[in-house]
Amino acid sequence: DDDATGDDDDATGDDDDSSAGDDDDSSTGDDDDSASPTQVLCATPGNRPAQDGWVESAAGAADLFSDGDPTLNAGGSQGIVAPAWGLWAASGGDVSATFSLTGGALASGQSVEIDFDNGFVESGGRVGVAFLSGGVTGLEFYFEGGTTNYQSADSTGSADLGLPFTGDGMTVGFEQNGPGNYDLRVGQMSAHSGVLSNGLQGVDQVRVFASSAGPGPADHDVYFNCLRVFR
Repeated sequence: DDDATGDDDDATGDDDDSSAGDDDDSSTGDDDDSASPTQVLCATPGNRPAQDGWVESAAGAADLFSDGDPTLNAGGSQGIVAPAWGLWAASGGDVSATFSLTGGALASGQSVEIDFDNGFVESGGRVGVAFLSGGVTGLEFYFEGGTTNYQSADSTGSADLGLPFTGDGMTVGFEQNGPGNYDLRVGQMSAHSGVLSNGLQGVDQVRVFASSAGPGPADHDVYFNCLRVFR
């Protein structure tokens, strides 16, 4: 115990004289203020996405649903809890759920993440998460049926992220790195950095989507849950 009130000492890993609620002021893994979301939205039992604040859209053989179980599609869930929101899109179907962030567009250094779990995807189908402003897409993270890896699409076009298909779920995150610039994260890893398409300077919406992913039962469904905003 040193001369800093309430501290153990100044060493890394101790409760030192950094800001309230921190273990210390070192990097990721500490209980610091940067790890506390300012907004959390998780699925409510019995509620479709629209009942929890998402805007639903479906065309053709497609729909959204409540009380989804992420372990029913192509793999496990990697901590994505049930009940989750869900959506499906058979051949020719398109479906999405869009959420507008409270507080408007993210500023530099701010971020948003969502738990996402896709099932199998038929050739030519696509599932993923998009980041938008005013309904205009700036970045997509997606898997396309018939390919091997997840991809992203921004102002420079599509990029192969080198991340192979999984049905086990993941957390997809977007961090604003200055006007028009971003860092895309999958899990704890930085997957891609770049410039938003369509001249967007920031992001104020998140959209989860599926297009012609394939027939049921649940092994072609998409599940999503617990959107978190860090401001």
